[in-house]
Amino acid sequence: MKRAGKLSWGDATASWLWDQLQAWRNVLPAQMKWDDNEPPAKDINAARMRGKYYGAAYIITRPFLYHALYKMDPQPSLLDSAQNTPPDTAQGAETKRELDIIGACRQCVHAAMKSTEAFDGLLPDRWIVTNIFGTAHA
Repeated sequence: MKRAGKLSWGDATASWLWDQLQAWRNVLPAQMKWDDNEPPAKDINAARMRGKYYGAAYIITRPFLYHALYKMDPQPSLLDSAQNTPPDTAQGAETKRELDIIGACRQCVHAAMKSTEAFDGLLPDRWIVTNIFGTAHA
């Protein structure tokens, strides 16, 4: 999955937080940048940075996943169109909003998976960490 660009989720705070997170990632020095498709980092500091990034992405998008699971009843055709391009203006603002929520849900699940595997590249080496509690939770 490619790194997400600018998203419009209909929620100004979430969109702003997402944009700030992406802006931070875009200004990282070349040696610290990564692609979402590459294997997990073998360096503890790189793994922790990726874990923090994906953790933040998950926290920003989690409310949308909750909304989709418990409050939304999307039509099957809406889910099919989420795979393709956003609807034109004739389909209405409500359909666009639901597609935005589905896109945010995809980002949430992606971030959760990447956060979970962020430390997989370190095994079986011995970890040297200063905050074992925080690292274990990550």
